[in-house]
Amino acid sequence: DYRPGRRAIAELGVLSPLAAAGFTKDDVRTVSRELGLPAWDKPPAACLVSRFPYRVAITPEALERIERAEEVLHGLGFRLCRVRHYGDRARVEVERDRVAEALRREPAISGALRSLGYAEVEIDPEGYRTGSMNVFT
Repeated sequence: DYRPGRRAIAELGVLSPLAAAGFTKDDVRTVSRELGLPAWDKPPAACLVSRFPYRVAITPEALERIERAEEVLHGLGFRLCRVRHYGDRARVEVERDRVAEALRREPAISGALRSLGYAEVEIDPEGYRTGSMNVFT
């Protein structure tokens, strides 16, 4: 997978002590749960910039639109979701086991996202997956 953020971290000399000690994300979640930390099972929250195709201008307005669109999906009960931003088109990814539900609720989802300025809204039939922008851009 293409991960420019990892390259930037290395170039800037940012230290990642848990990774250096061999901890995985699953290890961090397990230890966090054992310690009783409240966010141990919080869904991944990648930077909103990851919702844009490569080589596309990123504006504060577009970032706000994505954030608001994902808040709509959270309000509908979709815990893990992404709104991939293609200008006036949004591609919605939800957890794979909830794609059928999202498709059933597509009129409500599309209506809400259209009210935010998206002319087209698509529910991705493959569901949420990391690196999907590497395939579609």
